[in-house]
Amino acid sequence: MLIICVEAGWNKLNEFYTKTDDSPAYATAVVLDPRWKWAYFKRMWIDHPEWIIQSKEQVHKFWAKKVSTMMPAITQVTIEQDKSNTSTNEFNLWVDRQMHDLSTGGESEYNIYCSEAILQTNAIPTGHQGLYFGG
Repeated sequence: MLIICVEAGWNKLNEFYTKTDDSPAYATAVVLDPRWKWAYFKRMWIDHPEWIIQSKEQVHKFWAKKVSTMMPAITQVTIEQDKSNTSTNEFNLWVDRQMHDLSTGGESEYNIYCSEAILQTNAIPTGHQGLYFGG
């Protein structure tokens, strides 16, 4: 009887787990965490490189379709705010340069983000110790 229950539970978990293939939400959430990016999947899915390829395609399509279409509006609002806020603060000048580089460069913000090094930090949310990278 116990085996039947365990098997039914496993089948239900598998049913929901395979649904993650239908949506880029999981991979996007992990990749947009600057502590992990694609390094998490490269380590956890080492035996399934095809999963990484499929997820990269899904995230890239999601970014191109959903996020990149929002960027011009966000950039325009930022530019309008900057025009009314003429500051000589070093940080604001640096932000202006970054926004200018992103809005005029040929490379997408996503590609730039992914090419940057992962954030090195030991700040793991309370209760999650040991869940990341098998620690």
